[in-house]
Amino acid sequence: MKFRNFFLGLLVSCAGLIGTQAALAQVSNVTIKQFAASGDGCPPGSYDYLLSSDKTTLQILFSQFIAELAPAGELVSFPPTRGCTISVELNLPPGISVSWYRTEHRGFSDTTGGARGQFRARYYLPGEGGFDTFKTYTFNPGQAGGYTVVNDNIGAGWTRCGGTQLMSINTRVRLDGRPHGYNTLSVEDETNRVETLLRLRYRSCT
Repeated sequence: MKFRNFFLGLLVSCAGLIGTQAALAQVSNVTIKQFAASGDGCPPGSYDYLLSSDKTTLQILFSQFIAELAPAGELVSFPPTRGCTISVELNLPPGISVSWYRTEHRGFSDTTGGARGQFRARYYLPGEGGFDTFKTYTFNPGQAGGYTVVNDNIGAGWTRCGGTQLMSINTRVRLDGRPHGYNTLSVEDETNRVETLLRLRYRSCT
């Protein structure tokens, strides 16, 4: 699978192993049962994903996750608010549960045109012991350059043990205000991509 000219990437990597070696050896058997993306930031045909052979990295790339805002009467290609919800159903072997505890969102913002920007993310792990966490980051007017938003300890919950388990991420970028010039959020100026790192950890739950 090849990725070309994609603007936004989502990378999930294993960052911790807790439990018996016998149970954790089953991590190599983790599979994606279903992957879904919805929202104007990820319309059909604008994203792709790849699970690494060692089952520790899920890479998702988007091509239309861009927000733009300009003065009235000036045309732009994208609306000022864009969002995408990713839902991943993982097939876990018996005796294994999964969670995430750290995220890193990297991209590019340009609010030199007088707009204010906001990056907002929701991390949802349903079920008993799960969590529902919101994180936001604000871009003040007059800024331009790359950004990295780091969220540590976003939730202490875990999925249920084994079977099909759901993990969901909702991301939104927004520009607002009364700008005097052009503004954009999400597109990295050199590589034309934004990268999100979601750190996963597995544990034995037998």
